[in-house]
Amino acid sequence: MEVKYRLITALDDVTSVDIVLLGEMAHGESSYCHLGFVPEKLLGIAARFASGDDSFFVMAYEGNKPVGVFVGDIDEYYFSHDMVATDFVWYVVPERRGSRIGIQLLDLFEGWALEKGASDVRIGQSTNITPEVFEGLLKKRGYKFIGTNYRMGT
Repeated sequence: MEVKYRLITALDDVTSVDIVLLGEMAHGESSYCHLGFVPEKLLGIAARFASGDDSFFVMAYEGNKPVGVFVGDIDEYYFSHDMVATDFVWYVVPERRGSRIGIQLLDLFEGWALEKGASDVRIGQSTNITPEVFEGLLKKRGYKFIGTNYRMGT
């Protein structure tokens, strides 16, 4: 089945259900899974990204089924006027990993970032979903590993 990529510029009832579905799946696989999941909060943030001039929000669909999402934004670095595009969420449902969906979502984000004048594109990972595949894909595309995040739970 053909995958369609939909730029999200406003939320409607169908889109909202799909966003909550993918959001809950991504949350469950993330390092944040020990924290609460509040659909209303997610939809508020999603609405902000959907309507933002400096925001990128694309969902991938196979037929009517949501199978992936990429959300990011662009802003100036805090120390200069150079622009940096960063991801907020990049997620593909488990049964479609290994397909081109994730790569196509990243292609779309990178293209958008260049059109917006980004000097850098920065992608992070807050899950432990095949980190070796994630790292290999990004290195192949010219990304360099520059650090890590640590978390202390309370």
